[in-house]
Amino acid sequence: MKQAQHSYKSLNTLKMYLGITGEDYWHIDYNEYTSPYDSRHYFWDLSKKALLCDGPFDENGILKFVGEDGNVYYHIINLCHYAIGAFEVYLQTKNDIWLKIFLKHADWLCRNQKVHHGIEGVWVNNYPIKLYKIFGASVSAMTQGMAISVLTRAYFFTDNKKYLNSAIKAVNIFQYDVCNGGIRRKISQDFICYEEYPTKDSASCVLNGFITAILGLYDLNYIYHDTSVEKIYNTGLFSLLRNLEAWDNKWWSLYDLYDWKTKNIASFFYHKYHIKQLKVLYKLTQEKKFRYYQIKWDNYMRNYFFRIRALLKKTIFRLDGRL
Repeated sequence: MKQAQHSYKSLNTLKMYLGITGEDYWHIDYNEYTSPYDSRHYFWDLSKKALLCDGPFDENGILKFVGEDGNVYYHIINLCHYAIGAFEVYLQTKNDIWLKIFLKHADWLCRNQKVHHGIEGVWVNNYPIKLYKIFGASVSAMTQGMAISVLTRAYFFTDNKKYLNSAIKAVNIFQYDVCNGGIRRKISQDFICYEEYPTKDSASCVLNGFITAILGLYDLNYIYHDTSVEKIYNTGLFSLLRNLEAWDNKWWSLYDLYDWKTKNIASFFYHKYHIKQLKVLYKLTQEKKFRYYQIKWDNYMRNYFFRIRALLKKTIFRLDGRL
């Protein structure tokens, strides 16, 4: 199953709105774990990200990515999904080949942290993101969060502190505002968002990326008790709690809060993914607001009229010059 930069155009995407199961590499219906969080398994089963992936890979077996411009890059988020997926397969099968793949990618993350705008511990993305007008070197809260989730599992399994030290360094950028090269976006006094896409002209506040960053911080905070890490984690968590309704469109969830002419309704996959993320956050924190919106958005998803309305709105958004 190949990676697909424009998989939202596939028939599988349409099937989801009609209640028909469909998957491609970017739209996997991840199984949830019912057992308590244990620092080994990710928050849902990413094994298909490894099992279904056929590259491309570099000469050392590190996963790469074909960008919108046709060039091949390292895509850290995708690379991390693949690494955690490989670790999940290892946990399920005890096949050492998958463990080697996981640790190889964790080692790559340790070697490839950069200093970006004077900030240490950063993974820099170089592929273009035309939707948000991002070209050239860029940073991402989701990138940092996913990489932290890889490294904390590598440390937990091997007890090698190079992985822990790398994860700790990765938290630095959460202290810096977007205007200073960081990923911290201050929307208001009570609203701080960790940006998947630190846009220049308008706050993007992509919900799934914000939550992924928080989950990465949770992973580190769980195994490394440090007041500065805990503060950054709590800042993101409680900001999300206070402002979750900003992503509620009263009949569907929003993908982001960017200042579009047409609101960017979440696709069916991402709406369902938001529900899964909220379910995990409630399980981890017992904060009732997460449970409230999980149920509310699940009810939206079960409403056939809302699904068709979401499909139409998403189609309009895509056709409005953003194909």
